[in-house]
Amino acid sequence: MGGVYLLSLITVLTGTLAVEFLHRRWWVLAPLAALWLAPLGLPSQWTSPTGEPVRLALLQGNLPQLIKWTPEGQRVAANTYSELTRDLPDDIDLIVWPEAALPMFEDQAGPILARVQSNLPPDTALLTGILQRDQEGLYYNSVIGVGNVEGEYRKAHLVPFGEYLPLESLLKGTLAFFDLPMPVMTPGPKNQAPIQAAGLRIGNAICYEIIYADLVADRARNAELLLTVSNDTWFGASIGPLQHLQMARLRALENGRYVARATSNGVTAIIDPQGRITARAPQFETTRITGEVMAMTGLTPFTRTGSWPAWLLAALLVIPGLLPRRPDKPKAYPA
Repeated sequence: MGGVYLLSLITVLTGTLAVEFLHRRWWVLAPLAALWLAPLGLPSQWTSPTGEPVRLALLQGNLPQLIKWTPEGQRVAANTYSELTRDLPDDIDLIVWPEAALPMFEDQAGPILARVQSNLPPDTALLTGILQRDQEGLYYNSVIGVGNVEGEYRKAHLVPFGEYLPLESLLKGTLAFFDLPMPVMTPGPKNQAPIQAAGLRIGNAICYEIIYADLVADRARNAELLLTVSNDTWFGASIGPLQHLQMARLRALENGRYVARATSNGVTAIIDPQGRITARAPQFETTRITGEVMAMTGLTPFTRTGSWPAWLLAALLVIPGLLPRRPDKPKAYPA
């Protein structure tokens, strides 16, 4: 209904009203009941499947980050993803490689992708994360496709300090002084059309873009499937990849869409429109998962509006606290 911010607001209101209840302010029972009982009367499903199931394969190469961008790492990546793709069953409609699966630019990866495409069944689509560079010297973190694919996606919300430099005019000299590398990625346009692949309109989110609820809702309005590719190798065995997966599950539930999540070393998963994981790969293994997804039509209330209703409600709740309060009357005590 209202996304992650409405959930947070309900949590805060429940806690504050519970404190009032402990102070014997019985009136709080009415708003508490409304918070938790009103949703029971609302629809649980706002979107519906259409068309035939699409067979999906998500590949997880598990390449060591320290060697990934070396010549050896490039050879290992090309061989790993080529072999994982070649061993897939023939009934797969859509194959997805993770973010920057091939550690090279698109123009360098062309021969590898052409060779992989030549071994694909005629109607099979393949999407992969990759870096692009144009003639103007600009670099993009992108998703492109081969086979039954139309369009591409360029990451629009870049990682500060990792992919771009905030306050560049102030900090550029500091980085030069300490001889630190300068992030050079360029953001893609905001209103990008969905990628068409395997008969699906696919809304994309690269890496941490999936944590932004309104950005994903904007993608979902024109898409039948949500796809996120990521390289969570940076997080190692920490809780980071698991939290990233949890956020992807909430994006599925907010928008009533399947979410396909392909990562370099985990957690690769297929998530249904209710936020449930239908297929999941183990972390830190070179593997693949297969499953089915459906094109979903219709829009949830959150997909239509985004987070602004929750923010508006939060702002309205602040107003009473800003109003001047009448001083309490002094208590009378017996002489």
